[in-house]
Parts: sequence; structure tokens; C-alpha cells
Amino acid sequence: MDDDDINSSDIEVELPVDPFASAGTRSIQEMLEFSVVDRLESKKRSKQLRFSHGSKKTQYINHLWYNRFQGFRSGVLRVDIDTSPKGEQLERFLTSIVARVVPRGAHAVPSYKWLQHGLGHLVNAIVFYHKDFTLSKHERSRIETTIQELFHEGKITRDPSIERNHIGVYLVRKLSTGILRDALANGTLNWDVTLAKALSIVLTAGLASRTGDITVAPMDVQELPYLCYKDITLKLVGGDGLTSLVAEVLIRNEKGDKGNGRKNRKVKLETLKSPSNNVICPIKLLLVVALRHGNVQETNVDEFLRVLSTRRDKTVQWVHPKRPVLCAFGNVGSSVQADKPAGNHQLSNNMAQAAPVAGFLAKRVRSHDLRRGAARDAANLNSKIKGFATEAVAATLGHSDPSITKAYVGDIRDSVYTMRVEEDFKDPFGVETTDKHFVKRRKLSKAAITDLCEEDGVDAKDAKARKRVGRNALNKTVQDWSEAAREEDVPSVLLEQSSSEVNANMSKLATINRVPVKQQGPVQQDSTTLFIDPRLLTGDIGFEDLVEDDTEEPTAAVEEAYFDEVVSQTTQTSSPELLIDGVDFVRYFSKINMSNNQVLAQFGHHEAKAALIASNYAGYSKDPVALWIFSCENAMFGCQYKNSLYAQVLEHQRTCKFTSAEAYNESIKVKAFPCDREGCGKSFDSKGRLTNHINEVHDWKKRGCDKDGCDPKVLFETRKEFLKHGQTAHSPYTPSRCLFPGCPSTIEFKSSKTYRSHLSTHGITDRKEKDKYMPGKKAAFVPQLCRVPKCTSTMTFAQPNRLRTHLADKHGFTEDEIEDYLF
Repeated sequence: MDDDDINSSDIEVELPVDPFASAGTRSIQEMLEFSVVDRLESKKRSKQLRFSHGSKKTQYINHLWYNRFQGFRSGVLRVDIDTSPKGEQLERFLTSIVARVVPRGAHAVPSYKWLQHGLGHLVNAIVFYHKDFTLSKHERSRIETTIQELFHEGKITRDPSIERNHIGVYLVRKLSTGILRDALANGTLNWDVTLAKALSIVLTAGLASRTGDITVAPMDVQELPYLCYKDITLKLVGGDGLTSLVAEVLIRNEKGDKGNGRKNRKVKLETLKSPSNNVICPIKLLLVVALRHGNVQETNVDEFLRVLSTRRDKTVQWVHPKRPVLCAFGNVGSSVQADKPAGNHQLSNNMAQAAPVAGFLAKRVRSHDLRRGAARDAANLNSKIKGFATEAVAATLGHSDPSITKAYVGDIRDSVYTMRVEEDFKDPFGVETTDKHFVKRRKLSKAAITDLCEEDGVDAKDAKARKRVGRNALNKTVQDWSEAAREEDVPSVLLEQSSSEVNANMSKLATINRVPVKQQGPVQQDSTTLFIDPRLLTGDIGFEDLVEDDTEEPTAAVEEAYFDEVVSQTTQTSSPELLIDGVDFVRYFSKINMSNNQVLAQFGHHEAKAALIASNYAGYSKDPVALWIFSCENAMFGCQYKNSLYAQVLEHQRTCKFTSAEAYNESIKVKAFPCDREGCGKSFDSKGRLTNHINEVHDWKKRGCDKDGCDPKVLFETRKEFLKHGQTAHSPYTPSRCLFPGCPSTIEFKSSKTYRSHLSTHGITDRKEKDKYMPGKKAAFVPQLCRVPKCTSTMTFAQPNRLRTHLADKHGFTEDEIEDYLF
């Protein structure tokens, strides 16, 4: 057949059957069925669509820069903001923004990196909102040149705004030890908070994670945006003891992959076997916290291990699996909120507080320094980390994409943290530390902060300004200590000292405003005199029964707020509790429950509040809450004064007679008649005075009050009750607020004793000077008989000093009781 006779267009070719013709039929039918609804919903979404690339924080930054730019175009350039932006407008905006934004860091001008990142966020947002927006090569070159000129003109800087440190295992040990040792030596507001701080640092270091990976950020919206207990699989492997506990921690919220379950990372942690590593063992600290907060069924570590060993899978069953592992703190760090996750800034705050007491001389350490430290530790390991998706593994599987090989291999099965601990890498050029640890000071009083506000010209009524002034004062104290420590010339009042150093510098210490030594009361159950009675929680008992001294009310100095910053003792303190066997370590710290919370140490109008706090501190594995006992700073010389109220100790120290060893020896020599009753350390210079002391104090006989208006048949069982009756029923003092000019206290002082004690906080120590601010006018002393009920003396006392001597010798009155009597 001739080719010219063939016309291909005349040939009909049968089309093959489409094997995928029915693909999507079901979904198409569904769309057609709901066509009206879908048409409206899709239109609504299209009209309401907003740029939402990245996390909530990234979205915020995108719109922050876009709003700034649009505001500049509208208000400064006066152009229609609906038109597509031009390159020149971006140039001019960059010139303006660097001059108008106040940097948050230490630099006077914004950073180069900040401007670069901001421009990237801005361009992304402009591309979304303006479909015609483009930048030519010419415009890009001009924008880049503008940024370079701003840099050369000093309008932006490339200097780092923060000090980047590497906090590896070696330094983590110091941080955790510092937190726990300081609480053991100097007391703490709440051991729950102290242990939570240590756990947060150690666990973050062990996981080598970002803070935001395991805590919650303000704009997190995904479910459980924090590390919770169900993310930790804790089980016994190869044995039944504590050291056989192994954890696999699932990190679900890593940066860039939040909410993406395919990108979750698992980290293996092992129990560190050596007691020397107790303080940096995340599993031991996790178990301590879980026992204290009731997140395991058992209330002690021994029962916990016994029950766990009987389970078929040897795996811990958490009581509250969705609870956060790192919890938020309550008001002023007074409690742990077990159901509320810690914010992403809390860890940095924990580290900032721990660094000085651990002897860190860096200006500031941050939570991300733990991640940097983990990287440096891992980079300096002598042993090889196994479990990586190497090229050899990829070749074995025939993969060209390494990410696919990584997905096949899975997470590293070695406990890299254990390897880091064993290596204990110390960077000779890392964070500088000292063995002389910073001594914490108690928080400034309201009056002191008011004075600082006035000095700085700040509105003393502005709550934020007051907080800022107080924080700056604390930072200044830490900075002064750090600078002095660097120069190896640290003032003795800021450093812990050995006993020999204390004695050598005693003449110098005598001239400064010394602070009381703190004495930790026993933690075991047999110390019943210090533990808060369970009846308190039901309101059946008052706090006056729990205070060792005869104090009736708190002073205003401690009524104003909680305080958790207390003055540290001057002698070096070892902490053997940190180096005991692992099980003993968990047992001890899951039980310890001693608090220097000053509301707990008070009563009267604070009783209901104290009872509530006590109930919050109680439960699960913890011992009944006990009061921290402060000792007089002159305890080293023989003074035996102790009190759970810090302000009372300060008041006592102003008149303490035992300011030197010589003074104590002199008192022993003069008072040759000591009281031999158990627990009494008083002595007298005559047998008669000793006898009166024993009769009035130790051998008290029930008696009634023979004052007018009192029923003599009502007998007082104890001397304390009798004196309290006299002070409340027969004292000429009337309850009053502080009359000192400018005093911010609103407390009405119920007795002259507590009011006089409060006046000492204004620097008034002289008794006659205090009289000027007492309510009413103190009547002139007139000759009188002793007014103590049942007193057999018939002497008329013509001088107040003779009456004072009689009250002290005959009736055993203290100086405070005498003041109340004479007012």
C-alpha cells in the first residue's frame, strides 16, 4: 500500500481502559453530597486565612515585624498599606527600627542577628499577604548594604548579648550539691521546692534537651506540651535493687517537631551506682520527687522496690501519668503545684539561684548552658557512642537518604549521660568557680525597698518598680561577692569560714551586724517537740505550743511575708547526707520536711494561714513538717538561745551577753549555782535565787489570780498560762499599730512585748527611746508593792531597778516579761 494513501486521521484507535477511573469515587461522592456546606466553609477559610507558619511563638514574631512595618508605611511613609511593598520601603524601615527599639540585653544598640532574623520574618509575612511582592537582585543588594552600613556606623552590634557557658556534668554536680547542701546547712522554705530545683537541673542535663522541650511555653497549644510521667518508662533491668532501675524518656516536644509523633526522641538513663553521684542521678531524684508527691502508690522506697520487683513487667505504674515531671512553684517559691507544669523560664531562674551557692563566678548561667555542656561532654568522650546511623549502616540497607537510615536504626541505646558522668570532663577554660560559696541574705523588708526606691527616684507605690529594685539589689550583692571572690579578697561576712578563721577574725566580726547561726532540728520522728502536731490541721491546737521560746506573737518584720532567703552560718558545713548509699539517699530525701517558713513558726492571727500551709506541706512519703530552729550567733561562745522565729533571734542578739568566750567564762565564774533540771541552762549567783527559780519555773504550783475582777478559784496549770493571763487581763498596754513615722506595717500588736520587738526593726534599741512610741504615755514609776498574784513580799519598791531585780530573782521573769509588767 502506498504511504500516500494512508491518512492516520481516518484511523480510529480504541483507547485503553483507565484502571484508575474509579479512584476517589467515594470521596467525590461525599463532596458532592456536602457541596453546599463545603462551598461555604472553604470560602470562609479562604477569606479568614492568616499567616501561621511555625510555632505560636514564631507566628507571633512574624506578625510583630509585619505590624511594625505596616505601621511605619502608614504613619511615617504615608503610603497605602494595601499596595505591594517596595524594596526602598524595607531599606527605610530598617534604618528606623534600629533607632527606635530598646534592646533588652546589655548592649546599647540592637544586635546584627536580631535584625537579620527580623527581616526574614518580615519578608515571609509580606510574601503571604501581598501576592505581587518580589525583590529584585538590585533591591536585595541595597537591603544587604543597608544592614552592613548600620553595622559599621555602630547602629547594630555583632557582640554577643549573653555569656554562653558550657555546663557539663562536672559543673552540674556543683549546682545540685550547692542547692542541697545550702538547704541542709541553712534551712529552706520548702524541701519540695528545693528538690524540684535540683531535679530540673539534673534531668535537663541528663536528657541534653532544651528547656522548652520538657516545660511549657506561654503559647504552646498542643496536648501535654511538657514532659509528663507517662513519657518516662521506668523499670528494673537485670536485678531488683535501686541500681537496676533504668529509664527510657520520650521527648515529644522538641523544637521544630512539637506535635509530630514521628520525630519523637527517646533517651536512655541509668541509675548512677556510686553514692558520690547521688546528687546528679536523675532517677534517684525523680524517685524522691515522685514519692513526695504521691505519684507512686507506695510511701517509702523500700516498699516501692519490693512491690516493683513482684510485677511481671518490672515497670513502674505512675499514679498520675499526665502530671508534669517539672512542676510550677507557688507564691514566692513556697510550694510545688503538682498539677501545673513549670514554665520555660523557671529552670533558668533555678540555675541563677543555684549558681552563687555553688560557687559559680559567671555573671549569669542559663538553662541552655546545660545543653551546650552536654554537647561538649559528648564531644570529649574517650569511649565511642554506639547506635548511630552511619554510612556503613546506610550502605547495608541500600539507603541514599541518611534520614531514612536514622529512622530504621532508631534512638541511641547507650546511656550517654552515664558515659559523661564516668568521664567527668572538666574544661580548664570553662566557668570559673570557687570553694567559697555565696551566703544568701534574707529578702529585703518592705521598708528597705521603699528606701531604695526613694534613692533611685522610683515610685515606691509601683509594684513592678519595687520588684525590680529588690531584684537589682540582690543582683548587686551577688555581683559584689563575685568580684571580690575573683580578687581572692572576699569579706568574711560573705563567705563560709572554718572554725579557726572565725576565731581569728572574731574581733572584726564583733564590729559588724552579725547574723544568727542556724541549727537544723532533727528530722526523725522521735523529735516530737519540734514536729507540728497533726491536731493543728483540724484547728485543735495552736502554734504557741510548737515554739520553744515563750514568744506570744510574731514581730512585724516576719509577719509581712514569707522569707526563704536566710542568712547562712559562718562555719563550713559538710553534708554527709549527700554521700550515703543510694537507697538511704532516696529514703532520707523523700522524708525530710523541715521548713524555715516564718508563717509556720507563728500563731495568733496567722494560725489559720499556718495550718493551711502545714497541710500543703504534709502527706505521702514526707515526715510531719518540722520547724527550723535558729540559734544565736553567739552559740559558739555558749549562748543557748534558740527560736524558730528569725526576728526574735535578731532581737535577742542585740542584747546577748555572750559576745566572746571571755564573757561566757565570766558568767560561769560569777553564777556558781547552776540549775540542774534537764534542759535548763540557767545559773545564778546565789542559792536563794536558784531556789526561787526552781520554785517558780520548774516546780510550779497551780494558783489563781487574786486581782479584782478575777475568780481566784480558776487555777492556772502552768506558769506560762499564768503570765499570759496577767499580760492580757491586767496589763495597762492597749493593742496598737506601730506609731513610728513612716512604718508601713498595718499589724495591730496585741502585747507591748511584740510591739517593742517590732520597734527594734526601726533601729531603736534603747528602752527609753522605745517608750516614746508606745501607745499613750507611760506613767512615772511610783513606789509600789509587787503586783504578781500570790507574791508574799511585803517590801515597797521605791526604785524601778529594785522591782526589776525582785521580778527576775523571785519570780523568774525574763527581761521582756518585766517590760510588760512595768509598762
